[in-house]
Amino acid sequence: MDIAQIAYSNQAKLGEGIFWDTDLRCLRYVDIDQHQVHTFNPKTGANAVLDFSQTVGCIALDQQGDLIAALKNTIVHIACATGQVDTVYTLDLPSFMRFNDGKCDCKGRLWVGTMAKDQSDPRAPHAGTLYRIDEKNGIVPMVTGLTISNGIAWNLDNTKMYHIDTAQQKIFCYDFDAESGEISNRSIAVTVSQADGSPDGMTIDIEGMLWVALWGGSKVVRYNPHTGKKLDEVGVPAKLVTCCAFGGENMDELFITTAMDSHGAGGEVYSCKTNTKGIPSNRYFNKKWRNQYGKTGCGDYRCNERDRQTDCPDDGKRGI
Repeated sequence: MDIAQIAYSNQAKLGEGIFWDTDLRCLRYVDIDQHQVHTFNPKTGANAVLDFSQTVGCIALDQQGDLIAALKNTIVHIACATGQVDTVYTLDLPSFMRFNDGKCDCKGRLWVGTMAKDQSDPRAPHAGTLYRIDEKNGIVPMVTGLTISNGIAWNLDNTKMYHIDTAQQKIFCYDFDAESGEISNRSIAVTVSQADGSPDGMTIDIEGMLWVALWGGSKVVRYNPHTGKKLDEVGVPAKLVTCCAFGGENMDELFITTAMDSHGAGGEVYSCKTNTKGIPSNRYFNKKWRNQYGKTGCGDYRCNERDRQTDCPDDGKRGI
């Protein structure tokens, strides 16, 4: 078993939602409980932080390289050049709920789930929902009755969507219609043994295998979603492993976020070289912003490749 090494030693309280920004060649991730968005350059070691007044469940890039963030109950657009924050959508959530993990599909729709802030709250079980968000239809509930809506991934030809409900210890598989954004025919792709930990964030590699961060398990496990079998694992020197994503110049490094445990240990970002590669993240699509910035395309990462002339800022002046 490979053991991940610390890539960034600054401790997050609840690091989550990590992905690789192919334009700036840096990592983006959130610290949910400290209400922060981080931009980390593993080459220079520089980290820039954007602070909010409420939880940040997840972030994604849009077509022009700005950020979309799911705050407690709002979806906001963050202009990276200026730091301006504009509300895109607001969801009427009960006060004990918040947005959690999310990602964009190949057509630029944002999928983001909800969960109770306090899992000991008697209202927490089955209170969560997975939402689909896009310009045409707004916020649409797609899966209800979840407890902790978590990691999301799509297979390589965008005909399947994988989704985790942590409390059920399962990775579900849905038939996915990329054109309509509809899902159907739910089945169980993987059942995670409680002895291994609880499934949290997730990513997929170029072979179609799932890499899953295991909360409480001190590891990331690679699963075959077609057979449900465990293929490999990466040990992490932190108990609460939260999310993982491929990045680096060759997209063959697995970057891993963690959370601080009750003893104050954990919260660092880890990395490990792998024998496979990942796929760049899809981006949020909004026609208004496309027209404003002159961009075309959808959300598919293959429409997002731009000249990579600029590294992530190493002086922190941009803030994000």
